[in-house]
Amino acid sequence: MKFISVLLFILVLIIIFEEHKRSENKRFDAVANISARHAQLPMTRSAHQKKYAILVSCKSEIRHVNVMLIAYQFVQKRGYLPENTYILDDFKFTKRFEMPYPVDGRPTTNALNLIFRRIEKEARPGDTIFFFVTGHGTIMKNLQKKPTFLPIEPTYLLENDLFQMVKDIPSNFIFVFNQCYGGGFAQKMSNLKANHIAISVSRREEESYINYFPHLFFQAFLRNDADNDKNGKIDVKEAFDFAVRHDPPTQAGKQTPTCFEKGGPFYP
Repeated sequence: MKFISVLLFILVLIIIFEEHKRSENKRFDAVANISARHAQLPMTRSAHQKKYAILVSCKSEIRHVNVMLIAYQFVQKRGYLPENTYILDDFKFTKRFEMPYPVDGRPTTNALNLIFRRIEKEARPGDTIFFFVTGHGTIMKNLQKKPTFLPIEPTYLLENDLFQMVKDIPSNFIFVFNQCYGGGFAQKMSNLKANHIAISVSRREEESYINYFPHLFFQAFLRNDADNDKNGKIDVKEAFDFAVRHDPPTQAGKQTPTCFEKGGPFYP
């Protein structure tokens, strides 16, 4: 009788675990469905150039949430439509925190790949893809010291992994890597055939200090003194230069922002 009771108890635990697993998969599985929000927003193609935004935060802390909020408000004001804006952030799920912006799912390799494949189906030359990542990065010492996002489940995302996701998309890319060792990603994106600008807060071998640079970068688009060529518009390179000039860690020699550009100028 005792043996049967133990078996029943184990069976109940298995059922509970499987139900929880199915529930989590249904909620977070980006392969099946990026999010309910995007499922209700069908992609439509107009005659005008389109803009896509992908905002990613990995191993987030509250300071990264603040940076993501600034990035989200920025793309809203710049005319990126909700159906073309994707946000991956693990803070909502690890901290059970009420986020100040919509979140489509966890920052996973599958989610990123699905988003880029979805965009690739209709992206055209002349369209703009704005890719912003913040959070933490690390160096994979067992993989020839290659930089990676930390973490991108189920595995780390290396610079070549991201390159393979985007290399066949013909649109204009704006990459902003706001994490440690992000220069490796920016440098890898410079190999794209499509026009692009890829900036990073720090070089491939450097840690980064995110407290100032992203704030200054987004602020630059509202500053007349960031308009280097005096044409009345702020492009990404001008915003980058503005942030470099005013960023205390950069001016103190603690980090070296990098920029790779092909084509342009780029206006987000």
